[in-house]
Amino acid sequence: MSIDFARAWQICEASKLEDHHERCSWRTHKMLCDCDVVMRHPEQLDKTAMYGKDGKVLHYKDANE
Repeated sequence: MSIDFARAWQICEASKLEDHHERCSWRTHKMLCDCDVVMRHPEQLDKTAMYGKDGKVLHYKDANE
């Protein structure tokens, strides 16, 4: 499903600067990442759960959703 803003910030802060695209907002202005570091993170790509701070699952997708 997705990750929340708090989790996105944690992922950015835990990453290496060189892992980000050279024009990524995290790398250039210390703003929330807008490159593949967050967008391709396994928690972001997981279609079954919504993740929050520290990778805590906030919501599981119901089979009927």
